[in-house]
Amino acid sequence: MNPPYSERTYQAVLTLLSQGQAPSWRKVREITGTGSSTDLVREIKTIMRELAQRSAAGEYPKEVQDAFFALWNGAKAVASTEFDAERNDMEAKVLEAQAAQTAAEQATEEADENLARANAEIVQLREQCLDHKAREATLTQQLQQANDRIDAGTGREAALNEQIAALNQRILELQNEHDERTQTLRKEHEAFLADMAVENQKAINRLKDEIKAADSRYEKDTARIMRSWDQERVRLLEQLRESQKETKASRDDVVALRGKLAESQADNRVTQEANTQLTRQNEELRAMLKSAEARATEADERTAQLVVRLTEQANAAQQQGKGPAPLP
Repeated sequence: MNPPYSERTYQAVLTLLSQGQAPSWRKVREITGTGSSTDLVREIKTIMRELAQRSAAGEYPKEVQDAFFALWNGAKAVASTEFDAERNDMEAKVLEAQAAQTAAEQATEEADENLARANAEIVQLREQCLDHKAREATLTQQLQQANDRIDAGTGREAALNEQIAALNQRILELQNEHDERTQTLRKEHEAFLADMAVENQKAINRLKDEIKAADSRYEKDTARIMRSWDQERVRLLEQLRESQKETKASRDDVVALRGKLAESQADNRVTQEANTQLTRQNEELRAMLKSAEARATEADERTAQLVVRLTEQANAAQQQGKGPAPLP
C-alpha cells in the first residue's frame, strides 16, 4: 500500500530533522521545488504522525526520542507561526480591497460633484438663453458641450459603479475564502495537537513503565549480587581463619622441630656413641623441618591470596554504593 505522501516530501522532512530544523512547508518546498502549501502541510503532518508512532513504539533509542520530541515541539510552534502569518496576509488583502473600495467611492463622489456643477451650468445657460436670445446659438453650443460633459460624467459614474460592484464581489469572495481557510486550519491544528497529546502521553506512560521495570530489575540484581558477595566473603573469611590456624600449627611444628634439633645436636656433642643414630635423626629432623617450612610458606601464600580477594570484593562493593561489613 502506497503511503499518503511523496517520497521527495518524506526525504525532505528527514533531512530537515537531521539538521535540527522544524519541517515547515516552506522549507520542504525549497528542497523539493514543488507542491502547494495545503498538500505539503497535509503530507508533513502525516509523516510527523508516523514518525511519532514509530518513536512511541520504541523503534528509536531514548536519546533519539528526546531529540525527536524536542524537534516536534519546534515544528508545532513553526506551524502555529505560519498559520498566523497566512491569516495576517489574508487580512492585509482584505484591507487593500477595502481601501480600493473607499477610493472608488471617493471617485464617485467627485463625479457626483462634477455632475452637480454641470447641472448648475445648464441652469445658468438656460437663464442666459431667455435673457439673451441673440446669443442663443452660442448658448446652444455651450449647452451641447455641457450635455457632453454630463454624458461623459455619467459614463464614468457607471464604470466606477461597475468597479465598485466588482470590488465588493471580490471582497466578499476573499472574506469567504479567508473564513473557510481559517476554519480549516483551526480544525487541522486542533486535531493535530490532540493527536500529538495522545501519542506523547502514551509514549510517556510506556517510558515510565520501562523505567519502573528497570529499577525493579536493578534492585533485585543488586540484592542478589550483595547476597552472593556476603556468602563468598563469609566463605573466604572461614578459609582465612583455617589457613591462619594451619600457619600457626606449622610454625609451632617448626619451633618444636628446631628445639628437638638443638637438643639432638647437644646430645650429639655429649654422646659420641650414638653419633650414627643421631646423624640419621638429624637428617630426618632436617627433612621434617624443610617440609614444615614449605607448608608454612604455602599457608602464607594462600593467606595473602585470600586477603587480596577480600580486598577486591570490598572495593567492588564500594563502587556499587553498598559495601560489606569491615574485616574482623
